[in-house]
Amino acid sequence: MDAAQCRREARRKKEKKRQRFKVFRLKTIHKRVQNRLSMEEPLEGTTCPNGAPPK
Repeated sequence: MDAAQCRREARRKKEKKRQRFKVFRLKTIHKRVQNRLSMEEPLEGTTCPNGAPPK
C-alpha cells in the first residue's frame, strides 16, 4: 500500500468518526431539548432539576 492510499484510508476513517459524532451530538441535543420541554410542562413556576429557568 503506497502513501497516497494510506492517506486516503486515514481520511476515510476520520470522516466516518466525525459523521458518527455529528449524529450522536444531534441526538443528544434533541434529547436534551425534549427533556427540557417535558420538564417545563408539569413544573410551572418551579426551578427545573436540569437548571433551566422557569418560564
